[in-house]
Amino acid sequence: DYTTRCKRSITDANIEIIHIQSDLRSVCHELHHPDSRGSYTLSTFVTIPSTEQLFLRITSPGYETILKEIIIPSSEKRQKNIILKWQIALTPSQEQIQTYQQQQGRMDSTIDDLMSKMTLEEKIGQLNLVTVGFDVTGPIVSENVDENIRLGRIGGVFNTFTPKAVRALQELAMNHTRLKIPLIFGYDVIHGHRTIFPISLGMSTTWDMASIETSARIAAQEATADGLNWV
Repeated sequence: DYTTRCKRSITDANIEIIHIQSDLRSVCHELHHPDSRGSYTLSTFVTIPSTEQLFLRITSPGYETILKEIIIPSSEKRQKNIILKWQIALTPSQEQIQTYQQQQGRMDSTIDDLMSKMTLEEKIGQLNLVTVGFDVTGPIVSENVDENIRLGRIGGVFNTFTPKAVRALQELAMNHTRLKIPLIFGYDVIHGHRTIFPISLGMSTTWDMASIETSARIAAQEATADGLNWV
């Protein structure tokens, strides 16, 4: 019987290394996030005897299952540690593709309808990012912000956070503008938000991917709790 020797999670997908001999050790070593093409890179340390057969199986709800034999060069088919690397691309199932196309169609229709209702001034306004908030040197306030939001001349706000401050401006956009397009709130969260971490360049020198991911997740959670959606 095949025995699962290694399982790690990619979002809601499982990567398994399956082999026939269940008494041998196989350990998942490193798992990267998908690249811009949706491919995953998996590096694994395994111990391979000459009689070993390895298989790679990837399963995920809504995606086609991948099952492939891992071919080891004959020169390396002996019991020792080697590193296996794959580029993995999950292919959506037909059902998921149809669901996505339906959702995308509705979104495209909504956007087209909204754009047809916007004046040129309102379209330009969506490109306008104003600064409202505090910097180390003191308060930074663009002029006539409330009035320009009401007139649809502002699409985003920079340097404003905390639920109270964000809500006050967002209510202007949602309750007192013609088209009720929500504002986007941005801030430079470059090395943590409430919790301060080293800058990204410094974090990268640790080569500690788990710590880097944890620090980014903490910053994202704190920024989201403060009303930010663009960092």
